[in-house]
Amino acid sequence: MHRLPKSYDESQSGTAAATSKPAVLLQHGIIESSFAWVCNYRNQSLAFVLADAGYDVWIGNSRGNTYSNESTHYTTDDDEFWDFSWEDMGLYDLPAMINYVQDTSGRSTISYVGHSQGVTQALVGFADNQTLAKSVSYFGALAPVSQGLRIWHLYLLGLLACNTLCE
Repeated sequence: MHRLPKSYDESQSGTAAATSKPAVLLQHGIIESSFAWVCNYRNQSLAFVLADAGYDVWIGNSRGNTYSNESTHYTTDDDEFWDFSWEDMGLYDLPAMINYVQDTSGRSTISYVGHSQGVTQALVGFADNQTLAKSVSYFGALAPVSQGLRIWHLYLLGLLACNTLCE
């Protein structure tokens, strides 16, 4: 994880970060990393905007990305390294990140903002672990991923028929 405990002004002036700041964890989408939250200008990147607004910003990294590709047992060349699912990230990685943020920041509850896969991880984690769900005071779901089963809309049926004919 990466952390932005200070605002831009605090960083420039050399003042210590306030210990009373609310904590927020940002979790990126698929095939992304924590860089997704800081890659634009300071006034356009959510991590910087939140830090400047007085938050203690934490930015998670999902398994296998640039900042999260080490294991105590495997290398990235091992098939076992890549044998995980979104469910695993929601059941194990998300609680570990949230607990770490709480323990380090001293906050009993935190805010959570997920994008796409980050939302899926949260939905899995919160559905399975009510204690974890209660430790999040705000859940922002950006571009949530869901699966539409048994969709019988005429337009979609037409697309399905066209696809079948093309095959």
